[in-house]
Amino acid sequence: MTSFEDCVVFASKSLGLDFSLKDKQLETLRALYDGHDCVSVMPTGYGKSVIFQCLPWLFQCKRGLQYPLITLVVSPLTSLMQDQVMTLCEKGIKACFLNCEGTHGSTYKLRGEEENDSDDDQDKTDVHASCSTSLIDLQRGAYNIIYAHPETLLNNRNISSMLRSKLYKQRVCAVVIDEVHMVSEWGMSFRKAFKKLSELVCIFPLPDTVHLAMTATATPTAIKELVDDLQFTDTTTITVNPDRPNIKLEIQTRLPNIRKYEKLDELLHPLAQELRDLLSCFPLTIMKHLHIIWDAIMDWRIMQILHSKEFHYQG
Repeated sequence: MTSFEDCVVFASKSLGLDFSLKDKQLETLRALYDGHDCVSVMPTGYGKSVIFQCLPWLFQCKRGLQYPLITLVVSPLTSLMQDQVMTLCEKGIKACFLNCEGTHGSTYKLRGEEENDSDDDQDKTDVHASCSTSLIDLQRGAYNIIYAHPETLLNNRNISSMLRSKLYKQRVCAVVIDEVHMVSEWGMSFRKAFKKLSELVCIFPLPDTVHLAMTATATPTAIKELVDDLQFTDTTTITVNPDRPNIKLEIQTRLPNIRKYEKLDELLHPLAQELRDLLSCFPLTIMKHLHIIWDAIMDWRIMQILHSKEFHYQG
């Protein structure tokens, strides 16, 4: 069996990564490589998606196969699936997302490279062209990373039959549940399919298929509940300190409730003055008050301090 380190190198090259994986990304991959179910709690922007995108090639290398395997990714939002599939297609990765009805998948192709050729050497611009993939292509295992809503995977007869086919039983190396906190937040009433995701664990059990749950926010109690709900076994939990060094929390106490609006001056004046000086370079600041009325007062006082200095936020 090929070593974990060699498999990571192979997966990184296959995925076209031009950076080194972080310690906790590698720790998660190691747990999965060793055959454990895994819950990874990592802050937004840490790189959770890179972990499960490596899995088809990580397990191809581990098992000594000539072809990459399949990773199923359960995602709550179509926009998230579209963005990730588009990024993967840019790298030449065979990825798609299933439509809600389970009748076909969608993927992207880059077009326009030839169309943008011209005699005066204009810049070439790649255009993402959305295109459908048939259920037959999906059944044949044409895609290595397949994104889908839980309802599509669990409530659709055609997709359910596909998942239970011999090919998928042999080739699905991992089932990934992204934004797994939705299991408890939405699973009871809003989107009940989230509460049934343990069915996927039963369809694709260990040791042939590993299971990965990912979220940016989960308490130890919530993690235990998720592991029970999803029926994970032999579970490894990996967490990253959510501290963001570029974000600070500052609490100030305003003056006693006298002098009306002036009691806010000591809080707002330094901020407004810095905004006046820095304008668009001013760091994004969120000021929270106990009562919504103070938001209006705050805007009024800041505009008084800014006077005629115009500032337009572009977000």
